[in-house]
Amino acid sequence: MSKLSGLRVIELLNASGVYLGTTPETRDKVVRSSLGVVPRPRELDDYHLCGVYHKAGVEVELEELLLDESITAKDTAYLELTRLVSDRVCQGLRDGKAVFVTGGTCVQAPGVAGGIRRAFGSTAKTGIIWLDAHGDLNIPATSPSGMLGGMPFATILGYGLSEWRQSCGLDPAFEDRYALLSDARSFDATEMDNIRDRELTIVGTSAFNDTDSWRLIAGRLAEQVDTLYLHIDADIVDSLYLPSVNTPEPDGPDIWTLMENIRIVMETGKVSVASLASVYFDAQGRGKERNAENQTAILSGIRMIASIISNWQSWVKP
Repeated sequence: MSKLSGLRVIELLNASGVYLGTTPETRDKVVRSSLGVVPRPRELDDYHLCGVYHKAGVEVELEELLLDESITAKDTAYLELTRLVSDRVCQGLRDGKAVFVTGGTCVQAPGVAGGIRRAFGSTAKTGIIWLDAHGDLNIPATSPSGMLGGMPFATILGYGLSEWRQSCGLDPAFEDRYALLSDARSFDATEMDNIRDRELTIVGTSAFNDTDSWRLIAGRLAEQVDTLYLHIDADIVDSLYLPSVNTPEPDGPDIWTLMENIRIVMETGKVSVASLASVYFDAQGRGKERNAENQTAILSGIRMIASIISNWQSWVKP
């Protein structure tokens, strides 16, 4: 365990809405893809103005990732973005820095995981804590919508879409015995079929809301692994706190419980990489007006980022 001495922040400015086919003939083919850059004003600019990335008290290296127009026009643009994220995460870790990825959606998470795998190698026991209102455990055969954003966690764990996983060096996949999902209060009916007989740990909303219980569960996982990847989809909180997100879900944890539980994970000292998705609401077409809804969402985003960064005092490089 090493004291945090540097932080690499990677901002994903590309909106992503990628869909696979939903018929037997098109399930494994991208039939609609949209990756584009949204003009200012942007929520990420608000985060800069607040100085939230500097709350760790260490040198911060900041990079915005963009795809050029020749790539975004392709159906395979999501693979290009995944490779780019993997490269940047891997390099940050090899440079001896912890890495924080923010913006975008959960579609970028396989790239983050691939960068970790490439930097630390196949023998490192890497745990993953996935905080999300949704399971993101679909595969093409079970997804009712074909939305790629419902498949990244399954891909990281090797359940499907091997091309996506291998495109970013995520080989082998993360082991589900070192994986924790919470609160996952919104599952597709067929999604559960993908996790039967798996060792994946699922912590429901009530257990997540019990911080003592959460401390025991998260601590147990941290003890079993060499390093941790913490991924958060902002929609894990009740929609009251995030009205501008594209996939709001009611009946979730409040923002203060999420902040406390993030602190608990960060203070294990095992987190080498963290990512926070769905805090860039402009990318989802919701943030053009600076209205009360968006201001509430921006405040929640600032709180989530701060709870990660300000509690990141140490990390592990296997």
